[in-house]
Amino acid sequence: MNNGLDVKRLGIFLALAFGLAWIIGLVIFLTGGLVNSPVLVPQLQLTLAVVLLAVGYMWAPALAHVLTRLLTREGWQDTWLRPHFKRGWRYWLAAWVVPRFPNLSAGQVTTAQWVTVVLGIRSFEPAPRPGLAGAAPNS
Repeated sequence: MNNGLDVKRLGIFLALAFGLAWIIGLVIFLTGGLVNSPVLVPQLQLTLAVVLLAVGYMWAPALAHVLTRLLTREGWQDTWLRPHFKRGWRYWLAAWVVPRFPNLSAGQVTTAQWVTVVLGIRSFEPAPRPGLAGAAPNS
């Protein structure tokens, strides 16, 4: 690969990614921002800003990648979209196993707390929540 061509591709990608994101950001700003955006689906309180953020703004780099490959005729051979299990199986295994540890430990703590309440070792008293006094009837 030519180094000058890589700089050209990088420039095209950055221009497209930031350009698309800024245009969508400008549309969000001009239509009321995040707070005063027009509501598209009243039952869900789904606003135009939420749709533009989720569909356009967050996908701008991915769309810029595809457009850059099309504009520069780079092709799709070296995109690294296929997993390479033979070379990096340890990393794939770690990516699947390691995030489970916090969930397992949180589950064990919750179970231990529940067991102590059920067995009568300690009682369950919800913490007082400021600002909710008088919110419930008969309180």
